[in-house]
Amino acid sequence: IIIYEMHIGSFTPEGTLAAAAKKLKHVADLGFTMLELMPCSEFSDPAKWGYSPRQLMALYEGYGTPEDMCAFVDAAHAVGLGVMMDVVLHHGAPAGNNLWDYDGWSQDFNGGIYHENAPDTPWGRQWAFWKNEVVDMISETCAMWLGEYRMDGLRFDSIKDVPTEPVQRVTWRMKQEHPGKILTAEITPEDPNLMNQYGFDAIWVHSGYFDIIQQHRALGRGHHGGGDWADGWDLPKLRTAMGVHYGFESPVQCIKYMTGSHDQVGCQNGGGWYQDYAPIGGQHRYAVDQYCGGRSDPRAVASARLWYAANVGAAGLPMMFMGTEFAQSGWWNTDEWHRLNWGCAEDEIGKGMMAAVRDVNLLRRKYPALRHGWSNCIHEDRMNGIMG
Repeated sequence: IIIYEMHIGSFTPEGTLAAAAKKLKHVADLGFTMLELMPCSEFSDPAKWGYSPRQLMALYEGYGTPEDMCAFVDAAHAVGLGVMMDVVLHHGAPAGNNLWDYDGWSQDFNGGIYHENAPDTPWGRQWAFWKNEVVDMISETCAMWLGEYRMDGLRFDSIKDVPTEPVQRVTWRMKQEHPGKILTAEITPEDPNLMNQYGFDAIWVHSGYFDIIQQHRALGRGHHGGGDWADGWDLPKLRTAMGVHYGFESPVQCIKYMTGSHDQVGCQNGGGWYQDYAPIGGQHRYAVDQYCGGRSDPRAVASARLWYAANVGAAGLPMMFMGTEFAQSGWWNTDEWHRLNWGCAEDEIGKGMMAAVRDVNLLRRKYPALRHGWSNCIHEDRMNGIMG
């Protein structure tokens, strides 16, 4: 599996499933094998990228009809792409939530039958997971994507914000009714024990991205960066990024994205500062900007190519966020100035980046060891930044 993360609403100028379906050959020709769609359930605020669900079992009407989604999945399968859906099950939208006070009962601001006695999360009121009916609703939601829409897997967003027992009920049912479908999740910090406890096949591994960007930026300040970096690379961290993280039993349990996911590339505050990103410069940006110079800097583009090649060669399932394949710069958002910029695919910089992505993806498909093998370090030279 080689994953391409896509946001339907900003993948094309039209922002629809029908328009995106016409562009799927672009993704398939680059050697990706799986699309991971950011949330497509009916949501309240496009600026939240789909992570503010109003109706879990309804398709966002701005993207098209259920028939359009079925056609999109069929078109993906026709060019050799699987499709995974990112599902947001931990809360309802804080504004415009169709299920808030659904039954008209709002005593003590409890939210009615779907939210009764549930805690607040950082994003909105949690669902009432203590009720079988509510767990059945989220279970039916997952079954809908895999069954009615014939998708090939699910990614569960911030699943630690859902109690363990409901998650286990959902994953058990999906494995019973839809064997062979991949179930992945975001667990932060990554925890293989929780992955197994919940019943997932794989989880996102965030840490390697931050370790690589932090060291790359620091080492760029002179021969070996100076100060704490005078002795060169922190090879134990690099070794972990390339290998299987502690506690995992198989490389295919780790989803890695050394050039960033929507979390690292996307920005909802106008390109501003994030304190939790201070170790890597404080900003959410595309890879060519995180490697300092942007797409006009040949060294930054070369670094993006290098780290994606490392990602594909590392033990794990590689993933790339849309736009990275043609060295888009700046940050991504859903507004018209920061959507996917197809013009980047037309110049020599973009064409060169796409050729590199295509070549390394082809290597992974050609050699089984890159898909299933572990990573064994046999040589290290910290001063010169070499690891074999």
